[in-house]
This record gives sequence, structure tokens and C-alpha cells, in this order.
Amino acid sequence: GEDLDRFSAYVPGRFGGLRLRGISSDLLIADRVGAVTASLAVPLTRKIRGEFGAGAAWARDRRSGYAAEPLSGIGVGINAPGPWGTLLSASVAYPLTTPGDRGPVVELFVLRPLGRTK
Repeated sequence: GEDLDRFSAYVPGRFGGLRLRGISSDLLIADRVGAVTASLAVPLTRKIRGEFGAGAAWARDRRSGYAAEPLSGIGVGINAPGPWGTLLSASVAYPLTTPGDRGPVVELFVLRPLGRTK
């Protein structure tokens, strides 16, 4: 994307079409971005799935002065059934290149299913 408004601008966080593992969603709102991600999900048991992933992006944010510099991160996660028909999603990620301080990012989500099938 190029010259995107605040509603369609790229934010490298958990929610959205393109997620960069280990990069905080409040880091930047990109005016221009190019990104690539890769992930591999493997069944650990019949109901538990593990995921490994990495991603990189080159972003420009005029507001913060971040100009065509790289962002990248790696992470592992697990998805498992939770109580009362929920889904538990947990992950640990680490930014490889990012502005500011670097440290591990830990996420835990309890997701309610959209609907049940019988």
C-alpha cells in the first residue's frame, strides 16, 4: 500500500490480514509497506496445533520518522480447546529488527467460537 489513510494503513499487530510476530501493534502506522511472512502449523495431537512463523517488512511512517527500515520477528504458538467451548491461543515471539527496545512478546487469547456445528 501507499499513502494509506488511518483506517487502511498497515499496523503490524495481532489483528489484521498481515501479522508480524514479535512486533508491537503500537509501534507504527505505516504509510507505505512491503512485507513477507511464512508459517508452518503442525498437529501436535488430535486437538492441539503448534505453529512456527517468521516475518519481515519494510515500512515508512512519516509521523514517527521511520523511513523504509526493516521490521522482523519470529515466534512459536499453540492452539488448543479451552473450557466451555472456547479456543485457547498462546504464543511467544521475539522481534529481530525493530526500533526501540527489544524483548519477548507473550500473548494469550481465549476465543469464543463464532458458532457451533452439530
